[in-house]
Amino acid sequence: MNLQLKAAGIASIDVKKLKDAGLCTVESVAFSPRKELLQIKGISDAKVDKIIEAGMSFVIIILSHPSILLLLFVCFAIL
Repeated sequence: MNLQLKAAGIASIDVKKLKDAGLCTVESVAFSPRKELLQIKGISDAKVDKIIEAGMSFVIIILSHPSILLLLFVCFAIL
């Protein structure tokens, strides 16, 4: 996660804050609710937008099979 977010312009200190908050993968960052990211000390509204955008730029979802769609639906329902 570190390299991908840094490559997208996210500062190392912000990546560390995300990891310290338990968000250790690009996917976990990309799919975290804004509200959850805003709870992290030192992460502002503007940073949240940039972090989510950076995370989503590395997440590719291919919905080629109904079971994948169902899995994604269940995952988002849990969030």
